[in-house]
Amino acid sequence: MMFPDWLTTTFVTIPAFLWVYLLLGVPLALLLIPREDWGRRALVLMTAFVLGPSLLTAWMLLLGRLPGALLPRSNTFTGLMMFTVGAWLLAGAKADRTPSPPRTLRHPLTPGETILLSVIFLAVVVRFVVIAYWPFT
Repeated sequence: MMFPDWLTTTFVTIPAFLWVYLLLGVPLALLLIPREDWGRRALVLMTAFVLGPSLLTAWMLLLGRLPGALLPRSNTFTGLMMFTVGAWLLAGAKADRTPSPPRTLRHPLTPGETILLSVIFLAVVVRFVVIAYWPFT
């Protein structure tokens, strides 16, 4: 099955989006959220969706403000890799330092949280396709 060029290049960027939103965002969310709230998946996911892209944007802004017009792309990748590894190490240390909450404190998703997550997921998918499609038209 052949995909249009704009859709093929979109699929190539999916790992980068997953990295920023989940691999970087989740440990940052776990660092920010109290240990007893780690069972609230909606809270962790929404915080991750804010913190991962925000840290990447701040890092790229800092790199853009440094002297030298053309900084290598590897600086962005290297910094992102260091942030990801550091965030996972710090989140693991926080998990080791604080006791795990009892299972009774684990919160399932409420219907409102499920709807909110669904709408946000749909908006991200639409945004993803629109960003990928319009530059090629």
